[in-house]
Amino acid sequence: MSVVWRGIVENAKDEKVSKWVGPEAFFWKIGNGKSTLFWWDILCEDRPLKTVFPRLFHLAKNKVSTVAESLSNSGTGFVNWDGWFFRTLLDRKKETCKSLADRMIGTILISDKEDRSCWSNDKLGVFSVKKCSKLLILEDESDINFDCGKVWNIKVPPRVRSFLWMLAINRISTEDFLAKRGVNLQHLSIVCPWYERVPEYTPHLFFKCRFIERFWENIFNWWDIEWKRVDGVVDFFALCYNVKIEVIKKSLWLISCAAACWTIWIARNGLVFEGRRVKMENLVFQTKMRALLWIRSALMNL
Repeated sequence: MSVVWRGIVENAKDEKVSKWVGPEAFFWKIGNGKSTLFWWDILCEDRPLKTVFPRLFHLAKNKVSTVAESLSNSGTGFVNWDGWFFRTLLDRKKETCKSLADRMIGTILISDKEDRSCWSNDKLGVFSVKKCSKLLILEDESDINFDCGKVWNIKVPPRVRSFLWMLAINRISTEDFLAKRGVNLQHLSIVCPWYERVPEYTPHLFFKCRFIERFWENIFNWWDIEWKRVDGVVDFFALCYNVKIEVIKKSLWLISCAAACWTIWIARNGLVFEGRRVKMENLVFQTKMRALLWIRSALMNL
């Protein structure tokens, strides 16, 4: 599984994220019916059939049958109920079966066409990380004039781009973030790993800690750019993208900003999990070396 999808799957457990990428955010367009589960997958309306008809699901012999296995071979959407249930259905249950059959009447199996999973938040049904990130940001009702999807265009390694996206939507696994989701952190102190005894949360860890602010002053001075205090991730990316700099140097500048964020995270993990404290000059040096390597790689691929 790629780094991007691993992050999406893990964060789908979060209530805000699951609204956009959880099971109910996807539905199936039926082709041959071989990939879609009759009871579990969303076929009609916005809920799986096991939720719409819980009593029939409870009585069903095969609870994991596909649509192809459940519909008759005629391919007309007609459901053959013979042998479906553990016992003979009463009149009331038969009426419920009729309602179920009415829902499936328009389902036609096409033997040479695969089933397709569709994203309900896109008119074409196509899932997009860029659009998903926009929806997550808008969900937080942030006052922004910066499209955080732009981080995917920075010429850095794919793993780092994935990290920047997680940072942009505030889903980095800081100790505060994990604690709020019920992760047991008894062996860790939930405070800033640098020099301030305040709770570790993303804006403070990356931008507001006094130690980190001095770090950003060094990085910005390296490019002869003035550092300005920011309130959070979106403000930071807006600041980086809106600097007055030659167009030809802009992409290289953004690589340096990405390298700085990544270096902070690497240093933080080394301090939290291994007790390795990094001095300011080392943090700045590591950032510059990492940025120069990535810039060199980007220029070679032009």
